[in-house]
Amino acid sequence: MIATMLPRTTSDELHEFCLQTPKTYVETFAIVLKNGTCGDYMFSGHTVTAVILLLFTLQYSQYLWTGLLSILCTFLTATTLIFMRWHYTDDIIIGALLASLSFVVYNAYRSTRLWFYFERMGTKKY
Repeated sequence: MIATMLPRTTSDELHEFCLQTPKTYVETFAIVLKNGTCGDYMFSGHTVTAVILLLFTLQYSQYLWTGLLSILCTFLTATTLIFMRWHYTDDIIIGALLASLSFVVYNAYRSTRLWFYFERMGTKKY
């Protein structure tokens, strides 16, 4: 999380706990649990979840309306996150790219017998 942090968009969001310098990992973790973070992350988990849901819906849904509804919800999620200033635009773009790449990897390994060196359940031959 710390490696992907960006500064906040407005200076009025800077809190007193952000000026502290924690000395240990446990102290850092306690501050984050109590107060939240002092910055923004590089990609949006909200967008990743919405895009993954969109891609699975488009691939496995039998009805056109579910795909259209999923497209609409994903678009509204992304624009709402930007307008509410919860994420930067690049957070949304990178989140969508990461979700899409994850889905490509899923589809590449979906039909194989192995899933990242582990044998799939139900494929072992006795």
